[in-house]
Amino acid sequence: MFMRKEKPNYFILTGAMGSGKTTLCTVLQAKGVQISPEATRQILIEQRSFDGNSVIERDPKLFVELALSRMIHTYQEYDSDSQKGPIVFDRGVPDMLAYSEFLNIEAQFVQRAAQIYGYNKTVFMMADWPEIYTTDSERTIPYEEAKAFGARLRRIYQGLGYILVEVPPMTVEERAEFLLEQINSALK
Repeated sequence: MFMRKEKPNYFILTGAMGSGKTTLCTVLQAKGVQISPEATRQILIEQRSFDGNSVIERDPKLFVELALSRMIHTYQEYDSDSQKGPIVFDRGVPDMLAYSEFLNIEAQFVQRAAQIYGYNKTVFMMADWPEIYTTDSERTIPYEEAKAFGARLRRIYQGLGYILVEVPPMTVEERAEFLLEQINSALK
């Protein structure tokens, strides 16, 4: 049995692909919040820049392993007594369970990691939002698949015992203020 390491100042912002997470993180960072950027997007950009194999379309398991490794590295990088303020992670370790399911990968190693690396029990969920959904060179899936991915995330986080807080579809500034209020409340 693994003991989950709870980190009360580690907050996850997750949700459907294309729901506005990264834009919201940019605004939060401008307001002084420490942000851990999304590993999956970074990996896709990096791997495609040199025609690497750690991309979904070439080697999905390698992609999941690399993303998980990067997420754990980042988790541990912030893991110090000097880092007391809130940190918002654009996707957390449990997100890799959703990627594993999405990519049909048998991934007990991801389940173990999700059991070991814990965050604040409050997880911020961004619902799919068709009005803002777009594809690009990294996000190539159709909207309906992104929506299903969000539903998968919801089920996974609830199954792990996290409490989901829905981030309402508002302007990015309003969303940032909402998150800051929720974070302050959770840290009390």
